[in-house]
Amino acid sequence: MEIDYFVLKTGYQFALFVRVGNKTTESLFLMADEYIYGPWGKQSTKSVGMYRAAFLIPKNLLNPGRTTVTPAIFSPPSISNSQTNLLVEHALSFEIVDELRGLGAKGNYPYDWGHHAVRPFIKCETTFQGNASKKI
Repeated sequence: MEIDYFVLKTGYQFALFVRVGNKTTESLFLMADEYIYGPWGKQSTKSVGMYRAAFLIPKNLLNPGRTTVTPAIFSPPSISNSQTNLLVEHALSFEIVDELRGLGAKGNYPYDWGHHAVRPFIKCETTFQGNASKKI
């Protein structure tokens, strides 16, 4: 997912948080740009111009249904929701559809998977550990 934004005035630090939610506006998870990895409130200011933040959301992470995206740009060292420069509730929404081709996290399981926040594709390998009828 890519989010473009413009910095109109130099001399400020900016950070981007993105809340990803579902159709009931429940927050599923929060993503942050790379600002969080540097010294908080002590990074270089951004120059005037356009910036693109690219987030890689793993394939098969989200459940079928409507997903919403809410970006927020704020100025560190403040906390994200105390001094927000821009907040766009539900700036983007999209529908996840499981085509049930056996390639997703559900594999070929044909029934309802339940109402979980996410359903990551987690590999599992089961191995035979011996005959349980033998006495130790």
